[in-house]
Amino acid sequence: MNKSSLTVSLSRYVLAAVIGLLVASLILQSQGYPITEFLSVLATSTVGTPYAFLDVLRWMTPLLLSGLAFLIAARVGYFNLGVEGQIYIGSLFSAVITHVLPLPPVLALLVGILAGMAGGLIWAYPCAWLAKRFGVNEVVTTLMLNYVAVLITSFLVKQFFLATTVNGGTIQTITTDEIEANAVLPTFTPYSALNAGLFIAVAVTAVAAFVLGRMRTGYELRAVGEAPKFAKYSGIPVARRKFQAFLVSGAIAGLVGALETQGVLHSFIAGSLDNMGFNGMLVSLVAMNNPIGLFASALFFGVLQNSQLVISQVTTVSSYLITVVSALFILAFAANPIQFIMKTWRARRER
Repeated sequence: MNKSSLTVSLSRYVLAAVIGLLVASLILQSQGYPITEFLSVLATSTVGTPYAFLDVLRWMTPLLLSGLAFLIAARVGYFNLGVEGQIYIGSLFSAVITHVLPLPPVLALLVGILAGMAGGLIWAYPCAWLAKRFGVNEVVTTLMLNYVAVLITSFLVKQFFLATTVNGGTIQTITTDEIEANAVLPTFTPYSALNAGLFIAVAVTAVAAFVLGRMRTGYELRAVGEAPKFAKYSGIPVARRKFQAFLVSGAIAGLVGALETQGVLHSFIAGSLDNMGFNGMLVSLVAMNNPIGLFASALFFGVLQNSQLVISQVTTVSSYLITVVSALFILAFAANPIQFIMKTWRARRER
């Protein structure tokens, strides 16, 4: 990407964010809410304190990986809408394995992460196999299996893994027992949930960016997604590459669940992972399915996620307004106002 195109891309992001905040401010004013209070809390929850920015990075971590999971499948022409369900399964696998197996510290961390990745891969396998063997539309199968994953994990926890109190009674929340301390990812500070999972997320995304952009495998995946007939005649095993990419996508989604379990929740908690998969899809789409762009996109959505929690706690403004800002940002980004402005300017110049 040259300097000119990079400037245009950054301008597109900034303008979309400004449009989203401007419209949100107009909505606030019409409802009688103080705009300055909203903007002040938004700034404070982002960079107002060092701990605020750490919380932004905490939310950036799962968004980065879930966006990568969607991106890898999209590279070969698949829309893996089942990232959400694969995250749930990965989280449960990680929670159960790390609680049942008493392992040394480093090994416990590794086994828990691998268990989560295996869970996501296993949950993606039926969809990948059906798409490869019978050409079944992956959008339908992955989307439907999300609901199955949410329900089956709750069922399994209630039936077999439900946490108990000290007195032996059951608790109201659908959650497993806490994982072993050896399997817990270290945190940066007790005042933030940010943990070493950030390094794992950045490393995995960086490796994926290198493979997709610099290696033959990445070229093959791109060829399979953009020109499958050309790829086939070039000797690339199209069906196999698509199948492999789908499974890798599921494994990375399972990694998200494992990092949430071992880094933040320390157990599987039903309902705690809602929308992580779908938000990751938005991260990938806003990044235009570019692994490098995932970092900026995930950071922005991490800001919105953290702001939503803070606003609901310290102001009378509805936290749903952040959802409105997110929607407006995506709409403004998709509309590409920069391109419209440039076309208008060129048309007037040519007159």
